[in-house]
Amino acid sequence: MRKNRNGLFALILVCCLFVVTVSCTQDVTSRKQDDFVYRSYDEVLSCIFGIAGKYPAIIKTDIVGKSVENRDIHALYLSSQPDKLGKIPSVRLAGNIHGNEKISSEVLLRFLDYAASNYEKNPRIKKIIDENCIVVIPVINPDGYVKNSRRNANGVDLNRDFTDYSGVSAKPLFSQPESQAVRDYHREAFDCSISFHSGDVVISMLLDFAKSSVYVPKHLSLAQMLARTYAETVCTDTGKKFCDNPDIFLGTEGVIVGGDWYIVNGSLQDWSYLETGCIDMTVELSEDYAPDKKSKVDETYLYNRDAILAFIEKAGEVKNAGIDRGGYVTVTR
Repeated sequence: MRKNRNGLFALILVCCLFVVTVSCTQDVTSRKQDDFVYRSYDEVLSCIFGIAGKYPAIIKTDIVGKSVENRDIHALYLSSQPDKLGKIPSVRLAGNIHGNEKISSEVLLRFLDYAASNYEKNPRIKKIIDENCIVVIPVINPDGYVKNSRRNANGVDLNRDFTDYSGVSAKPLFSQPESQAVRDYHREAFDCSISFHSGDVVISMLLDFAKSSVYVPKHLSLAQMLARTYAETVCTDTGKKFCDNPDIFLGTEGVIVGGDWYIVNGSLQDWSYLETGCIDMTVELSEDYAPDKKSKVDETYLYNRDAILAFIEKAGEVKNAGIDRGGYVTVTR
């Protein structure tokens, strides 16, 4: 009898071990399939030139400038009329001003490939590319991207290195070659722009350097229109909008004034508007700086893909407003 009991126990133990092993193997396989590894900087460059080589009629490459460590800052023109930058509605889309926020470049590279590959298939996308000049800078901070660092190779946060408006008079900063390059790259050409970041999920609009109870931008209605357009655009693949993202935790349906969130001095957003008349907004894509699951990266991209298209479609309204330089007014009580 003992022998039979021992045999039965051994059989049960083997079965349990088999179930656990299969379960663990499935978990590991599932994890590996959903793991996401970001492109190296060399792979980013290969992607940039690969897209440009595949769609030469609507994409051309350019150099914005150099980084501290002498890496090129690349731009791609998505337009059938790249020579009309500044003459037709012109949009700048910029990522990775913070080098560790790698989801921003990933979303932009995917968007470029999607738009270019659908140019001949989708009448809406063809119209957008034919009627606008879109300049995409996937990585403003290549040294930070390589080092997986928020700051550049000199340890400077580039999104604090444009112009400081907190004093009696504006104080231009521009201590770094990357911020100088963005400043000088077709300075007066852009009508509206987006700076893509990560670390939260929200659209941050003008102004960064002050609360809305103190100052409001003169072109507030245009800034609000662009932000709400982005937030409320429905993705044709998922039926979801940016403002449906459950990770949004502040703002009105995903939109907030930058200074009401927290004060930032020297941001690209404020400089773009106040000095060049380009209405810029910040889109925070993800709670994680670089989500490490493919499903999360895919989801983040789809929350934003069609919103970017809708934003570009509004560039003509901004151009028609004829903004030479931005400005702000004091809130009176």
